[in-house]
Amino acid sequence: MNDPWRLLNLGVRDQYDSQALHEVLLIALKRGLIPNTLCFTLSERFLYLGKDCKIGNANLEYCRKEGIPIVRSPLGSSVAVFDEGCLMHTIVSRSNAIIDTSLDFELLTSCIVKGLNTMGLKTEQRPNSNDIVINHRKISGSSLNVVNDLIAFDGTIFVDFDYDFCENALMPLPEKFVDKKAKSHREWITTVRAELGKQVTFSEVVSALRKGFEAVLQVEFEISTSLTEAEEQILKSLREKYHSEEWIKTGRWSPVKDYWRL
Repeated sequence: MNDPWRLLNLGVRDQYDSQALHEVLLIALKRGLIPNTLCFTLSERFLYLGKDCKIGNANLEYCRKEGIPIVRSPLGSSVAVFDEGCLMHTIVSRSNAIIDTSLDFELLTSCIVKGLNTMGLKTEQRPNSNDIVINHRKISGSSLNVVNDLIAFDGTIFVDFDYDFCENALMPLPEKFVDKKAKSHREWITTVRAELGKQVTFSEVVSALRKGFEAVLQVEFEISTSLTEAEEQILKSLREKYHSEEWIKTGRWSPVKDYWRL
């Protein structure tokens, strides 16, 4: 609990860099180059592929026509879309900095819930899922990745959402909504702005989430708006991987290079 923490608010980043940052932060933390870090980013729209998923229900013809980048993440197993209204977060930490030596997914999602609640949103964790919902509609999703003694908690808060883009880029599989009180992404996903009925800035959402993490984890953040020189060098070395056709198509990358191994 006494380990130092950093809040890194990077603003808008390149679509490929936005997904590489998960790996960048883990490598930097593993090497002792950075403290435990909570990072926020934004990006222009792109089609998201989880590491282990196939292109599946994506509308590739639409994405090519519209010039939508296809970006593969080192996490997850789904196909999704992200746009300018999606606030992405990554928290990297040594496991004992969270709560004793346990890795508690519910603890970390409760940070998001508490942060959004400070804005007047009555959010809650959806049982047996990684979704945070309000009135049975998804407003945030997240995942936990464990690497040796490190954890990375990644997710997205829908501050706003382009439903038309989503409906054009994705062709939902029938089973997608079987367990939900919705039959489409338009019915399933809601946003901070829609629920509050007013314009809310990304800075306001970041500030609220910061309060949630500080209250739940009992930490204080030092604020930064840029990567360190060491992190920039790691990111530079990873760009070839995240832009490569091999990685985007298969989730595999060669030749094997030491710089991206933890």
